[in-house]
Amino acid sequence: MKQGKRLKRHVEVYDKIYSAIYSAYEELDDHALTVYYKVPRDVRLAEREVRQGFFRRLWKKVFDGRNGQICLDCGCGEGLVLSEIAAVCEKPPRFFGSDISKALLRQASKRCKEACFALSPGELLPIRSNSVDVVLCSHMLEHVHDAETVVSEVWRVLKPNGLVVVIAPREEWMDPIWGAPPLRWLVKLARKHLERKREAIKRLQDEYRDSVDRSLTPPDRAMGEAELAQLFGGDRWALLLFRKTSANFDWILYRRFSRSLLRALVLLAKILNRFPLYWCREYVLIARKHL
Repeated sequence: MKQGKRLKRHVEVYDKIYSAIYSAYEELDDHALTVYYKVPRDVRLAEREVRQGFFRRLWKKVFDGRNGQICLDCGCGEGLVLSEIAAVCEKPPRFFGSDISKALLRQASKRCKEACFALSPGELLPIRSNSVDVVLCSHMLEHVHDAETVVSEVWRVLKPNGLVVVIAPREEWMDPIWGAPPLRWLVKLARKHLERKREAIKRLQDEYRDSVDRSLTPPDRAMGEAELAQLFGGDRWALLLFRKTSANFDWILYRRFSRSLLRALVLLAKILNRFPLYWCREYVLIARKHL
């Protein structure tokens, strides 16, 4: 009963947020929450450029050369990931998507016209057991209240030896510059500097005002390495890949100093991508279903 009420509230909050955003913006070329959080467009373009090379290679590796696959994007949002896969793969799989927001599913239907979509939370997928080849959970698990139930549902709908691909923000991420070990200790001591940093970000965000109601707080967070390893551990999963990727700077902070600095940081981040250390913002996990 309590879990059902939490899930209902979860769905209501997100649907109100996305409905408000798409009543103010008819279409977006990025995820709606970036508008909700007032992320500047040039920052989002920088982040996308840094991470797109790795994920294009990943999608080709997962999908190319396998005909007739069925792919479910659990928490598909506006269909951004599905459209990326369709763009890079020679023979894309048959796509299905699920989400808890009608507003997002309407956008996904426009973007991926050949896919089928269903209004459903990840805790209760409307799909037959053992029927899907690949399940995607891209920046989805950190938004749910019961990640264990979602992972159990993913396991249920996957065919034997089917794959799950999880992308999640890293709880342990630190900026490549001020997160470096020598500076990290100084930054911890320099609390006044941290307060100024927060104020600078707030002032920048306040410049991006529009008609979207931001009174709601969506349930989202980052995920730790131990938490992900526990979710996909045990006898039910065979872990194929678990790595850090997407070198990331505190873009908004640096942008305040100089917008032209973003270009140099993008080039540096592409180099840092080759070394998956503390500056990587995302986890990528691929696991195979065990019977």
